[in-house]
Amino acid sequence: MGRRALSLKKRAQLHSEEKSQLLVKAVTLYQQSQAQTSGPKLGLRKVCAEVEAEYRRKMNKRISLNHNTVRNLCASWGHPLDHKRLKEHADELCRARLGSNFPECGVGKGWTYRFVAKHSDRLHVYNAAPLDTLRGQAVNPHSNNLYFDLMERLANTGNDGEPMSADLMWAFDEIGFNNLSGAPTAVIGRTGKKRQYQQQGANREMTTVLVAICADGTTIPPAQIFKGKGYSVTWQRNDPVNAMVGYSKKGWTDNEIGLEYAKHFERMTHAKANGRFRCLSVDSHASHVSRAFLQFCREHKIHVPCYVAHGTHIYQGLDVVCFSPLKSEFGKERDKHMRETGHPITKDTFAMIYGKAHLHTMTPDLIKTAFRKTGLWPVDRNVVTQEMMAPSKATSIKIYTPAEPPTPVCIVTELI
Repeated sequence: MGRRALSLKKRAQLHSEEKSQLLVKAVTLYQQSQAQTSGPKLGLRKVCAEVEAEYRRKMNKRISLNHNTVRNLCASWGHPLDHKRLKEHADELCRARLGSNFPECGVGKGWTYRFVAKHSDRLHVYNAAPLDTLRGQAVNPHSNNLYFDLMERLANTGNDGEPMSADLMWAFDEIGFNNLSGAPTAVIGRTGKKRQYQQQGANREMTTVLVAICADGTTIPPAQIFKGKGYSVTWQRNDPVNAMVGYSKKGWTDNEIGLEYAKHFERMTHAKANGRFRCLSVDSHASHVSRAFLQFCREHKIHVPCYVAHGTHIYQGLDVVCFSPLKSEFGKERDKHMRETGHPITKDTFAMIYGKAHLHTMTPDLIKTAFRKTGLWPVDRNVVTQEMMAPSKATSIKIYTPAEPPTPVCIVTELI
């Protein structure tokens, strides 16, 4: 029996995917060529021609690449030009055209600034935001689609086949604090001073706080993990949020603490759920996806979807919206405490200082904004734009999200 011919829509889709992969190869080849310290470097047109020819030899098909498209992609994938690199490109072009008539020093120091000003209708200078390589590669169209497919399925059928509601959608993350946490404070001093100092505690010991927020704008008491070898009842003194308190050797969460937090979450949300399934979105930290953690959540009707690995700067509402103002408010409360008492923050005063910052910051409006801005509730994949995924386009064939496992794996998982 003959195979059915592909529809025009399907053929166009396949063509677009093949062209995207060729663009990825072209960008990679161009960047590798530009990174060479010796030998001739390939231009954009040459790169496109080589990639097209290789594809034609292997597939006996022709796909044309536009060198301007490759140039634009190179600029938007997390490696933009600065003035130094722009000067290098200008020098290289001028030497190729003028040869020995072009001065050895290249274009003048201010040439790139004048060039940008002259073409200000098309060019603009930005302050580059730092982006870790793994984070830059993680948020790509494939992982983004898989993530939102998962979240849409949970939202529509996660409550035992019924839709979830806002009061069942939770997100959880951790944040570290020490005596230096918080935004710099603007202070007033005498004219002529180059620097104004403000006293802060010398202790750099880190305390980890675990925070969970709900799409309906509510939160539960956080958990505070201190560095230590034992527990002291004084750590919970004057705590306005009645936080769960624990300790570990380094002040970080581990599998045991992760399980205890799952139990804490169950206790705090059990009555609100009233027998319904809950959804607790977490990152892929080992303590959040340990077997004991997942087994406990499964037994207590808690779904545990993971954000795209290394993608919390896009998907995690606490990271994107809440933690920055929380740290800023913590710094204000810490400084106020030191002014009034003359003492730096300690384990015995941390809960009081953090609790005030938590209550002031974690408002219903801010929490709802965190869910809405990251598309977690209402589930909206359109919040992740092509521009946000641009730095990872060169690695878009990689998947950094928990993909749907094969059927045999699902069957075995159900038997565990």
